[in-house]
Amino acid sequence: MKKSVIIISLQGLGNTIILLPVIKSYLRENKYSKTDNISLIVSNNGSSKIMEYELKKYHISIIEWNEKKNSLFNLIKIFLKIYTIKYDVLFAAFPSAKRENILTFLSRSNIKKIYRVKNNKINLLQFLNKNISTKYNKNYHDHLSNRILFNLKKNDETIKKINLKKGSKIIVGIHIGAGNSDRIWKPENFKYLIEDLNKKYDLKVIIFGGKAEFDATKKFSSELSFKHSLLLDLPLKKIIPKVKKLNFFIGNDSSFGHLAAYYGVTTITIWANADFHRTSPYGNNYIIKKYCNCYKKFRVEAGNAYCGCHNNISLKKSSMLVGKIFKSQKIKKHNTVKKYEILESGCKIISI
Repeated sequence: MKKSVIIISLQGLGNTIILLPVIKSYLRENKYSKTDNISLIVSNNGSSKIMEYELKKYHISIIEWNEKKNSLFNLIKIFLKIYTIKYDVLFAAFPSAKRENILTFLSRSNIKKIYRVKNNKINLLQFLNKNISTKYNKNYHDHLSNRILFNLKKNDETIKKINLKKGSKIIVGIHIGAGNSDRIWKPENFKYLIEDLNKKYDLKVIIFGGKAEFDATKKFSSELSFKHSLLLDLPLKKIIPKVKKLNFFIGNDSSFGHLAAYYGVTTITIWANADFHRTSPYGNNYIIKKYCNCYKKFRVEAGNAYCGCHNNISLKKSSMLVGKIFKSQKIKKHNTVKKYEILESGCKIISI
């Protein structure tokens, strides 16, 4: 019998990438095939491209939310596409806000699954779906929250680890941009870090830059004193093969880091004060952050709150710690580390 499912995910590209393995697991475990009716509502912020690339074997109907158009235009367009279909089940992936709640309400699905966020019934329009929402656990990673929402086993993902051949070059990707300017570590900090590391290790460095940070990345590249590769504003199908070849990726809290983590690359993120319990790169990854509890103010309920502490991270200490990560050396008890945590996702949090 033909099955049907509709999945809504209209948050940032990083959120979409965190969700991707959950969708794959759900479709695989429930034995969906290309003959079933699978609809996916995602933004055209890059999310639709990555979903189309990774889920092409299922022949999914991808419905785009156009970020250049207003909400009313998008809601009418999407409603006209989905109202004739009575889906077996709908999943509005976490984090879910106004757009997800409205579309969940408008859908004619037999079963609807969406999370309720505490104290946000009005501004997120959760009252539209008050009888079908469930509470999320604020201490869970978004990946785990969505696995639970999709009724999947909690621990089904393989955490990949780096295996460097002795004597081989360490291939490192660098990305200095971020979706939110408050999360950006200063380019001069990245310059110090990679210049210092290049003196100590046999590196092959690839600098990545998208359209948003085109000029800043070009300038950053021109100021480096060593030979490296520069990849600017490439289409997804050309970026992914390059990312897959990396041993390590260093960058800000951005969708690019999540993409690298998704393909099994060990990522090292210079972290601003977003909640790493929820949105850290999933798997065998590292976060270097200032010893500061400002992230506790950054919750779904609270909204964005930045203190800029990440730009006070010691450059010398950060370089030393990244070098230890390159060589798989123990850092938990090093005298520069004030706090060391390992999340259930596998990500290590290094506070200095």
